[in-house]
Order: sequence, then structure tokens, then C-alpha cells
Amino acid sequence: MKKVLFVCTANIHRSRFAEEVFNYFCAKYNKDYHAFSAGLRVGDYSFRKIYYPALENLKAFNIIPQRLSLIHISEPTRPRLISYAVFCL
Repeated sequence: MKKVLFVCTANIHRSRFAEEVFNYFCAKYNKDYHAFSAGLRVGDYSFRKIYYPALENLKAFNIIPQRLSLIHISEPTRPRLISYAVFCL
């Protein structure tokens, strides 16, 4: 399985949305990929899980978030888990 990492600042909006949409369509079309997401400055936003507009947009596409916790890019397991990285700036 190939793994994709989406990265943004806080891991609460762009990267989280991209992760959920990517995983939804990979599952729907039986693709051998799985996405993760992480943020560069998660500590600054630790009071949030996933930003409200991202949740609303996922809901509009009938996608239910599979993960609500935030992940910082520096977590030790990250580099070994990814095949590709996408920065959502």
C-alpha cells in the first residue's frame, strides 16, 4: 500500500480535508493508497480538532471523518509511513 501525507500549518483544515477526501475516494474505487495528514504548527492550534468549514464541506460530500485528532509533522513515525508528500499551502 502506498501512503500519502498531506501537510498544512495546523492540520485542522486543508490537510485534514484532503486526507479525508483522498481516503474516501480510494476506498470507493478500491485503490491501494492511504492518506495521512499532519501540521507544521499543531501545538498552536491544539484546542481544535478539525475546523468547522472543513467538517461542513465534508458533510456536503457525504464524507464522514475517520480521524479527529491532530498530528504534528515531527512525530517520529511519520517519515517511515509515507510514500509521497503533498503540501497544502
